[in-house]
Amino acid sequence: MSMRSSTDGTFQGCPSIDYTGVDSSTDEWMYARSFIKGDRLYFVAYGGPKAFFDSPEAKRFMDSFKLN
Repeated sequence: MSMRSSTDGTFQGCPSIDYTGVDSSTDEWMYARSFIKGDRLYFVAYGGPKAFFDSPEAKRFMDSFKLN
């Protein structure tokens, strides 16, 4: 797996970094987000074929996480 990109940003007001990567030999893609809230680091990721990587279901999965 090689990293394609990383982007600094915020997630629900917390510092975050979004990552994308791909395994060229299998065409499997990965998307991950890390973010810090208080004294905790969170890491959420999913992976799969390119068709899933760009799908509405994958976006809905990442958008489903809510911080209290």
